[in-house]
Amino acid sequence: MADLHPVVQPLLSRSPLDDGFDPPGSQANSTAPGVTIRLVRDRSATLIASGPRSAAALERRLHEALGIALPGPGRCSQKDGIRVLWQGPARWLVLAGAESGTEERLRAIVGRDAAVIDQSGALVSLHLEGSRVRAALSKILPIDLHPRVFARDDTRSTAAGHIGIQIVCVEDTPCYLLLIPRSTAPDFARWLIASSAEFGVGVE
Repeated sequence: MADLHPVVQPLLSRSPLDDGFDPPGSQANSTAPGVTIRLVRDRSATLIASGPRSAAALERRLHEALGIALPGPGRCSQKDGIRVLWQGPARWLVLAGAESGTEERLRAIVGRDAAVIDQSGALVSLHLEGSRVRAALSKILPIDLHPRVFARDDTRSTAAGHIGIQIVCVEDTPCYLLLIPRSTAPDFARWLIASSAEFGVGVE
């Protein structure tokens, strides 16, 4: 008799860009692209949100446990593969490896003093670099990306048209990390590639 028990496979987290995004123009000048776009995989994103009264105590405990300071407005901090982004008063987004167990560690550290919310499936991360990446982003983002005002470890919440994003300056070379809501990531990726086409764009 045939076995009627279904075989249960674990659900795997997928980005809406996992199947690739390659509209016309994305391979222009591919030998030396001015902009290189890479989808960041296997990354967790965890939001910490506390009340104003517990923020100071929470910051001390997190610093003691993780050895990383919680950043102030417009800044991020990093250590040992963990990057923490300021998102608002008493709100931080923690980025780490997908298998790092960061969410469980954070829940144990903060206790009842803060909410810990997994945002890994809600955000898509894009890593951008290249000699013309600043020019390409300046065409679609209404913020000044000059290194005098937006330098390494700076972060901003902004919008590209109707799409809200958070951008981090990873290096002044320049190199950026963009966090985009999952539902709008394909539209943003196509728009980004189109704005970068004149500089030559490579997609990884």
